[in-house]
Order: sequence, then structure tokens, then C-alpha cells
Amino acid sequence: MYQALLTRKYLTRKIMPMLAMVAVMLSVATILVTWSVMGGFLVSLIQSGRVLVGDVAIGSDHPVVVQSMINEDTLDIDAAVAGIVRLAEAGSEIVRVTTPSMAHAR
Repeated sequence: MYQALLTRKYLTRKIMPMLAMVAVMLSVATILVTWSVMGGFLVSLIQSGRVLVGDVAIGSDHPVVVQSMINEDTLDIDAAVAGIVRLAEAGSEIVRVTTPSMAHAR
């Protein structure tokens, strides 16, 4: 009991220990609030982090899918389609195609 009184007397007479104690309490409170808010956010993100690409689901608790990307020039439509077919036959579930310009996209 005497030690608690001495500690209280020391803390009330010195401003720096009091400020340090308040800073620690605020930090702990901030961590607890952030943890409680982010905990719910992370759970909802994990549950709803699913994206459908055609009929293939990716994200969340779905298995990893094999995906690849063609390296043919998309202006050469026959070569691009042949590359997509080759990847599909090799087992790729998603084939990504990029178009560097609007001319390539048409």
C-alpha cells in the first residue's frame, strides 16, 4: 500500500511520467479500437473476396486456378486465337490477353 502511495505521489509531481502514462493508455486504446474494427473488416473481406472470371471463381477459399497470358501480337487475330487455344489445351483455366492500343482491341 505504501508503495502505491509513493508511486502516486511520484506520478502526480512529475509531468513527464504522467504524460508517458497517458500516451501509453491512448496507444493501447487506439490499438484495441483498430483491432476490433479491422477484425470485422478482414473477416468480411475473406468471406466476400471472391471474383468470377466467366465461370471460374478466384479468391476467398476457392482453389488456385491455372492462368497464363498469350504473347502473340493481338493485331494478328489468327495467331492470338491459336495461342489462346494452345494455353487452354495445356490446362490453363484463365487466359489473359492485353491490348496495348485501341487498334489492338478492335
